[in-house]
Amino acid sequence: MKKLNQLLAFFLLAFVVVSYTSCTDDAGAEKPTVTVTEAAGATYTPGSDVVYTVTASTNDELSTLTVTGEPVNPNFSYTYEKGLSTNSQDLTFTIPTTLAAGSVQKLTFTVTTDKDGETAIEKSFTVVANVPAMNTYTGLSSIGSYTSLDKVSAFDAETGTAVAPKGTEDIVLLYNGTVKNMVLSPNSAQAKSLYAVNSVTYNSTTATKLQLLSGVNYDNVDAAYLDALTVTPDADGYMTVAVNDVVAFQTATGKKGVLKVTAVTYTKADAPISYSVKVQATVATAK
Repeated sequence: MKKLNQLLAFFLLAFVVVSYTSCTDDAGAEKPTVTVTEAAGATYTPGSDVVYTVTASTNDELSTLTVTGEPVNPNFSYTYEKGLSTNSQDLTFTIPTTLAAGSVQKLTFTVTTDKDGETAIEKSFTVVANVPAMNTYTGLSSIGSYTSLDKVSAFDAETGTAVAPKGTEDIVLLYNGTVKNMVLSPNSAQAKSLYAVNSVTYNSTTATKLQLLSGVNYDNVDAAYLDALTVTPDADGYMTVAVNDVVAFQTATGKKGVLKVTAVTYTKADAPISYSVKVQATVATAK
């Protein structure tokens, strides 16, 4: 794919000739037949590439292919090799990082023939905001115990690891014989009171929003889902959970994610709680 240096600094438009045949000698001008298709799975986010395939054919001889646009004009012009009546090209359009989410970019692909035949095809798309990537963590486990701050009973969303609640945790997972398995915000009164039962002082001020979800298939959660997710926090800052429950969360720094309880073990001492987590790799920018 050739890089076209004549485009504006924030555009890249390239092409690859993938097939052609010799033109015919038929007399008389005609409008060329032109199709413009987009590559499957194109994402219209600032800085991403959108690939178009421009296929043109005529009974005459192909002459030029130009691409113009608004609000940003790539000013692309290409002269077909002499003797072509059919041609297919891949053109890569790089969406400028300066185009804001919600803006509409229009592109017009125009093909002419040597006998002044002309066909123009317009394509447009709406720029969407970049969606933060998603990290997935499996095989995590909390010991569920509030007898000591040295026991792994919490989750750190920054590192994606199960940790002891020593200050970096975003979620606490504990077990109580009466309340059973719990997912808690570190600053919740429930977390503090449970540790206090064993004369353990736990004074985390980290506030994580938690919401028990209903009807959500954890396997279907992707980056776009997390980006659109609104977490309505439980007033108590904690909830009782069972196997297959899915809990939405938003950390104090703004990262959104979901936690799925995958297994529990009911014992009177340490009660392991197994879980998986999907969480944004970065905090989404304001839209």
